[in-house]
Amino acid sequence: MHPLFCSIVDGPAWFEPRQSRTLKIMKRPLGFLVVLAAVAAPSTAAAYGEEAAGFPSWAERVEHEWSNRARVDPSIEMTKCGAKCGEAACYKVAAPLWYSEPLNRAARFHSSEMIQRKFFAHDSNCKLVSTLKTTYPTSCKGEAACACEGGAVSGSTSFGARVGIWAGGASGEIIASGTDPNGAFYQWLYENSPTPTCAFSSANGHRWLILTGGPGIGYGVDGYSTGDFGGAPEKPKIPSGSHYPRSGASVEVWANWYDTAGPSAALVNVGGTCQPMKLTRGTVTNGAYLHTAAGLTGCTRYYFQFKDSTGAQVTYPTTGSLGIGDATCADWSATRPAAGAGCDCKPSCTGKTCGDDGCGGSCGACKAGESCNAAGACVTPPPPPDAGPTDTGVPPTDTGAPPPTDGGTTPDGGASPDGATSPDGGPVGPDGGVLDDAGGDGGDPAATPGDDLQGSCGCRQAGGAPSSLAVFGALALLGLASTRRRRS
Repeated sequence: MHPLFCSIVDGPAWFEPRQSRTLKIMKRPLGFLVVLAAVAAPSTAAAYGEEAAGFPSWAERVEHEWSNRARVDPSIEMTKCGAKCGEAACYKVAAPLWYSEPLNRAARFHSSEMIQRKFFAHDSNCKLVSTLKTTYPTSCKGEAACACEGGAVSGSTSFGARVGIWAGGASGEIIASGTDPNGAFYQWLYENSPTPTCAFSSANGHRWLILTGGPGIGYGVDGYSTGDFGGAPEKPKIPSGSHYPRSGASVEVWANWYDTAGPSAALVNVGGTCQPMKLTRGTVTNGAYLHTAAGLTGCTRYYFQFKDSTGAQVTYPTTGSLGIGDATCADWSATRPAAGAGCDCKPSCTGKTCGDDGCGGSCGACKAGESCNAAGACVTPPPPPDAGPTDTGVPPTDTGAPPPTDGGTTPDGGASPDGATSPDGGPVGPDGGVLDDAGGDGGDPAATPGDDLQGSCGCRQAGGAPSSLAVFGALALLGLASTRRRRS
């Protein structure tokens, strides 16, 4: 198990660019943490969701989609996280993160250079040359010979200056050493920070940025994982979509929708057959949709085919298709599967006031306190029956007092204590059940990252004035400045 490390300059640059404060070091059980914040200049990108010279990759799309899936209803992930996410109540529903190709390139370069030059930190361990925007990744992969001035590992380049080569800056960064995108994401999201304070800290920095950062994101995966947050060049109605695992007979296919109204159809075309997607998290206007594709073999092409409330078609990627399969199956291709069975789905809400319209769209929502039944009607659930006192197996003591009045609660004795773990060290859910490594239960990826969660991770939030602190083997706090960096 590697030590965790966290560095941060607190206070977003767009509020107090010249103020910072140092946070206390906290010991952490997993990985390596560092967080930064500053403002990224908007950038331009090709047609949304398309691949541009290999950007983004399948793994990068997964980390992007998992972030948006968590943002539409943070309470789901926070419940699974349990006592480790002490500030869980602080997170509210948030707009999605939108893709930025410049941030994607900056993030992947950082993952690459850390592998090539064998270091793990936010600041690059040399003075980077200014030509990387044109040489990476075609003729330079991050080696010192081509990435560093004079070809030598000497000096350093700050987080903000490095991202600025591609994107003009960033509002935050997170890094992790996990090789699997699902494992790296949950290493970030489920980091141990039991403190309930609603503020960014060295202990909760990854989670805070994932659930509150943005509006733009670029994840970069090349051995290590890096996430750079900043500006968003465009904001389409399908902000992200991907599948997990990469290949298999059965995979989960997820996409997010964000608009002032819910989609009138939410389909995914898998190999020429369109299947309705189910709203699984969030609301019709800001939600995550799921379809489980089964019976897959070889390389299967797919794309998301939604219609907005006016009936206009919205696809992700904008053109072409994504691929389910091994490394030989292109993540993105300019070709698309034909529109076959189910692709001309006609929504039907006859006799229904709520629920699915048969095409992934909605027939309406129920009022607070109501639920939608199988027939598509909003009903008020009956109150739960009084279960009476819990049988503890201990005979009551005759105190001579009258029997207790019904209506009080009795201990069930079944809840796990806060912070409890399973015999293998896994987290224990609020009902005493053991959570899998991905934090999953029904509707989440079934694969478990295993040893990936034992890797390192880092997050950083940038502000203004220089201040820093670093400790090996525990979390550390780094302050970044545009002119100097000091250790204490």
